[in-house]
Amino acid sequence: MGNICAHHARLWNKELSIQIKKPKTINRVWLSSGDITKRKIYEVLAIIACFLDTITPTNTFRCKLNDLLVKYLNIDITAMGFPNDWKNDLFWNEVSKPIDVQL
Repeated sequence: MGNICAHHARLWNKELSIQIKKPKTINRVWLSSGDITKRKIYEVLAIIACFLDTITPTNTFRCKLNDLLVKYLNIDITAMGFPNDWKNDLFWNEVSKPIDVQL
């Protein structure tokens, strides 16, 4: 994926050469939809969200991602691997974030 970005190639609807796997340990709900294409950017975005939740629990990645998708409604997000009901998934719901993280 880094090589795709480094060479200014399209990433949003590209089929990735690796298959994403669910993290072995995670302190929050994971994507619940069984209708996920494994070689698309959708699951990579979910993993980035998990990393950011661990590093900065108050991050706004989910909101910024949603704002970006709303801004570019002409983009076919199913080509990115997003299931039709992705907004209803608890993973993307701000409420499902860990509430009290001690640093």
